Amino acid sequence: MTFKKTVAGVIFSFFMVGTVATSAYESGYQEIYNQQEEQEKLVNTALQSEFISVQDKKQLEDNLSSFEKAEKNENKQALNKRLTAQKNEFEVVEERLVVEEKKTAKEEYKALTKDIKALEIKSKEAFVRLEDEEEVESLKEEIAQLSSVEEVKPVRDIAVTLPELSKELANNQAETIQVVDELKKESKEVEALAANQYVLADDKKALEDNIKASSSFFKDADNFEKLQSHRKEFKLVVEEVKQRIKETETDFKQFGPKTNELVKKVDGLLAKESLTADEKAALTKEAKKVKAALEKKGYQPGDLKQLNEQLSQTYQQYEKVSQERLEEARKKAEAAAKKQQQEEARLQQEAQAASSQQASNQSGVTDSSGWTHAPAGSKYLSKSGKTYNQVKNPGNFTLITEAEAANYSPGHGNGSAKQ
Repeated sequence: MTFKKTVAGVIFSFFMVGTVATSAYESGYQEIYNQQEEQEKLVNTALQSEFISVQDKKQLEDNLSSFEKAEKNENKQALNKRLTAQKNEFEVVEERLVVEEKKTAKEEYKALTKDIKALEIKSKEAFVRLEDEEEVESLKEEIAQLSSVEEVKPVRDIAVTLPELSKELANNQAETIQVVDELKKESKEVEALAANQYVLADDKKALEDNIKASSSFFKDADNFEKLQSHRKEFKLVVEEVKQRIKETETDFKQFGPKTNELVKKVDGLLAKESLTADEKAALTKEAKKVKAALEKKGYQPGDLKQLNEQLSQTYQQYEKVSQERLEEARKKAEAAAKKQQQEEARLQQEAQAASSQQASNQSGVTDSSGWTHAPAGSKYLSKSGKTYNQVKNPGNFTLITEAEAANYSPGHGNGSAKQ
């Protein structure tokens, strides 16, 4: 309500009570109305306060109403007195408002400290992000600075941010836990991948290192950006390893069996004595590379095919050389064997002839009369101990030398033996 009056209004008001306003009076009244207007603004503000009591509110409202009525009937002095009284009463009410707000601020601050304490405890839990924990700590310090505050606004300005911060913290924590759970599942799957028979040694180590790195997030992960970055890199490593495993498996299934068979052939060729030392060294060097590749040492996908082709060419080259040398050696051996057989046959014939001659000399010569003459330098010895030069049946006598015959006496001739 506006209490500012025009001069005509002032004159009219005093006309009603039988008084004529002068220029000075008009100015005095205008000052009262201006003060009342300012007072009314303060009162209306106080009336809107949540801290005003029912009794104080009624008192202020009654004062406004009474002044509105009084301005039509009371003179300047009376109005001024009324205004002063209402100002004094308002000051008392205003003091009570201050006391009540201070009391409320203290109560709400206490509740705020309790809430921030609970949020602080929550922020210390696993998987709460570092930035959320820092924000809670910063808010805690800001709240601590309000310990002596007497107004509710600073307290409420901070209090209103707590629910949103608490919600954001919880949501971020839940998101982090979800990502960690997914990382655990992925790490479990990668453990099986690391045990794949076609995984390379370097890839296996890379997987195991990443599994170990992943495990560092399993108990707590307060750096979500770092967690996401690790998971992204981990997935890239896994995809690369899977591709190499696929290529390695294809390489080994296509060329593994034939390469193993080729290595056996190479070992067999090396065991022969048909290659030179340099040839053996060159073939052994290539064979070692292939054997290492079969054990996936220093191996890269596709190596088995390439090494198989190289070793196969070298093997065929040396196998051909080996066969030619073995064939040449075989022919030489056959020729030598044939020559030896011929020589042995000749010697056997000569031996047989000599043996026949010797046998003839040793057994004596049988004449047409049936008498067998002892060989030169020999005598026939009878069972009775007599020696003879001629006998009818040599089988019944022993052929001895003349020197041996000296130990026996000559026998008399008879139908079966004679001198």
